[in-house]
Amino acid sequence: MIFLVDTNVLLRLIQQHEPMYADARKAATTLLRRRDQVTIIAQNLIEFWAVATRPLTSNGLALSITDTAAHLKTFQKLQLIT
Repeated sequence: MIFLVDTNVLLRLIQQHEPMYADARKAATTLLRRRDQVTIIAQNLIEFWAVATRPLTSNGLALSITDTAAHLKTFQKLQLIT
């Protein structure tokens, strides 16, 4: 089965202190173990980048460009990005 990962799931996967982190991780792990096709599209990447690099005062994560790019590379290594 093919699953499109919502940007909110991606954001929760990098925030271990968030209440939904464990649920997001469990869902992603389950799908990958079942060998389902889990995918991220360009829109997800744009939204992820926007939130990740946005200042905390503007409801963002205030990550550096380097850290944000590293997270995207991790998603790519997991073969989530199509």
